[in-house]
Order: sequence, then C-alpha cells, then structure tokens
Amino acid sequence: MFGCNLLKLRLICQTQFAGRSLNDNQVVAVVGLGYVGYPLAIAFGQHIQTVGFDINETRISELHESNDRTNESDIKLVESAEHLTLSNDLECIRRANIYIVTTPTPVDKAYQPELSAVLNAAKMVGSVISTNDIVVLESTVYPGVTEGVFASEIEKTSGLLANIDFQLGYSPERINPGDELHCLQHIVKVVSATNTSTLEILSQLYELIVPAGVLKAESIRTAELSKLIENTQRDVNIAFINEMYQLSDKLKLDFNKVLECASSKWNFLDFKPGLVGGHCVAVDPYYLIHSQVMNGVAPRITNTARQVNGDMVTYVANTFLKKLIRAGLSLPSTRILILGVSFKPNCPDVRNSKHFEVIRELIDFGAKPLIYDPVVKWEDTQNCIVEEQMPTGPFDAILLLVPHDEIVRDLLLKGASLIHENTIFFSLDSQYTDLLK
Repeated sequence: MFGCNLLKLRLICQTQFAGRSLNDNQVVAVVGLGYVGYPLAIAFGQHIQTVGFDINETRISELHESNDRTNESDIKLVESAEHLTLSNDLECIRRANIYIVTTPTPVDKAYQPELSAVLNAAKMVGSVISTNDIVVLESTVYPGVTEGVFASEIEKTSGLLANIDFQLGYSPERINPGDELHCLQHIVKVVSATNTSTLEILSQLYELIVPAGVLKAESIRTAELSKLIENTQRDVNIAFINEMYQLSDKLKLDFNKVLECASSKWNFLDFKPGLVGGHCVAVDPYYLIHSQVMNGVAPRITNTARQVNGDMVTYVANTFLKKLIRAGLSLPSTRILILGVSFKPNCPDVRNSKHFEVIRELIDFGAKPLIYDPVVKWEDTQNCIVEEQMPTGPFDAILLLVPHDEIVRDLLLKGASLIHENTIFFSLDSQYTDLLK
C-alpha cells in the first residue's frame, strides 16, 4: 500500500513540476572549484547569478586574486563573469535553486571507486537545499550512483525526497586539461534527468554556455555509462599502441615511421604511445570495471588495457636504464636530466602522474637526476625537486617524459648546450631526437 501511495505522490509532484522552465530568478551553485567546476562557474556567471563554492579557503583566496593553479580559466572570461561570486561559506549557496556538484572521484589503493568527496558534497547540498530545487552531478561515477547513494545522502540530510521534493540530473564533465581547443564551450554537453521537465530545464541551462550544443540522454544511467565508455575506449586504444611500440622496438623499427604508414588509411585511429596518468583516463576504467563486476560482465579487455598501460612505467624506466648500462655509465655519477613530470603535456597537474613512478624507479637504481618542468605549479611533487628553469648542461643522458610546448622550445633554442657527443637521449616519440642535433 505504501509503495502505491509513494508512486502516486511521485506522479503528482512530477506533474506539478512539469511546465517549469529556466527563468531570470534561477541561481546556480557550483560545488567544487577544481579544473571542472571553476570554468563551469565562470561560464554560468556570464549569464545568470552563480555562486562558486569550495571548502578549500586557500583555493578561494587564490581565485579572488585571479590565480588559477589549474590554468583552465581565461582571464578575459573571468572578468566578464559579472554574475559570479566565490565563497567557502556554505550558507552562501543556500539561495541557489540549481546545485551542480563537480567534486573528484578517484580510486582507493585497491583501485575501487572512492566516492567520499561526492557524498560529502551531497550532504552539504542536503543541508541547504529547498523544495523544488534541482541537483546535478557532473563527477564521473558508475551507473546508478546519481540516483542511488548520491540521492540518498541528500535525502538523509535534507529530509526531502528525490523526484518528489527535489529533482536530479546528471551531466558528465568533459574538460580536457591543457587543451585550449576542446574547452567547455566547444564540446557537446550530455545532459540527463529523472524526468522530462527537469531535462528541459537543464538543457536550457547548459545551452546558455555551450554553443557546441546539448545532447539529451535517455536516462541518467545512460549518461553515466557513456562517460566511462568514452574514457575507457581511449585507455584501450593507447594500450594497443603501447604494445605495438614495444614490438616495433624489438624489431628495431622507428615507430613513428610505422604509424605514418598505418595512418595513411582513412579509418586508422591516431594514438601515440605513452604513460597514462591523471584523474580521468587512468581512473575511469576502474569505475567501469567495478560496474562490470557488479553486473556479472567479465572486464577482460578493460583489465588488460589497464595492466598494459600500468606496465609502461617499468618499461620506460628499464629501457632508459639499459641504454645507460650499455654505454658503460655509472648511475650515481651520471648527469641525468628528466624533462617534464605533469601527467600530460601543457598541463600543470601532477596528480596521479606516472612520470614520478619512472623517476622513483631510476632513483632506486642509484640515479640522481635533475628534473625540469616549467609548467608544473602544484605543490605535491612527491618529494622531488622540480626545477622551473632549464638546468645547465651538458648531460650524459636526457629522458624526455612530457613534451610541453615550452620544453620543446627550450630544446630548439638550448638543445646543443645540453649535450656532448656521447649524450644518450630517450623519448617514446622519436621526432624529438632531432631537436638536440
């Protein structure tokens, strides 16, 4: 009897909610101002009243001083976001009626989904939410989280019921750190909600800031799974290329020349070998694996790709070490320069960067490398001293891990001063070898 009454109540409330649309009184609160949330808050702040909230007081202070350590904000856009306020005071977001959560979703030491930041954000939203408000999750999660534990935490804290007193939406973030071309405004935004009226409001909302357009997903779980697939597909493709690089190396072939031939076919996918780190491509597959296991689907390809890409750390370290040993160099006395440590080119973020793991393996064998990265701004460099200026050469060996544009320019201008006639240079991309000639 109770279940029937609850269903009837849901239908009544959804009917009452129907017909609502975006209006001038809408206030958006963006919860979490990292590399996803801050650009989002800036974009909304150009059009409607927006409050950007983060629990990190230092982060808020930095942003007030136009200091964005993620490098994902455009100063001109920041200045034009006249409707945006930033705060670490939870009470400041109470006036909002649309809450968008963009907190991190990493994995724990056992590579299991770690949802504590998202659930803590849900509790905070639950403490200020009002009837008829909308809560949207943008964080990457496995299917069922938004309508499951995320909604439950809001319900517990607020005393309100999802889909009756407040509505739910999910719109997976697609920010590509360090990529000025594929920014928020230029990537189609997938939007989903628990009912058509909420979906319409959220579509109108995101259309304000995404000229590339909005794609309405059939359901929240559809949107949740789509995000995991798009990033895991990249992980799988890179794993294949990493294996083929190793084969090419065994055959003593220039892998760039191999790719040049293969890519002459119209349907060849352009991927390059490398270490897969960061907080998306190296993490999202574990959320997909979790969902596959939960639903009885063996994650054979997903697991294998993760293993192949994880093993590249040892492959790169061992390949470099073998070159040094064959040259008769003694590691403790060898002048080694390592170029780049962030998790990807032209991005200052070092979180989950696999390049530090390569460095640690070299240090374990007695190496004492100098490390140069002009882009890194993050405080956590994992106990490594990272130079902001190019160290003085010459060096006995150079390992190029991250080809930031600035590093490539340095090599073009200063390459000759970094080497002597027997300097060993190694990069997974052979095109950079010529820069030192």
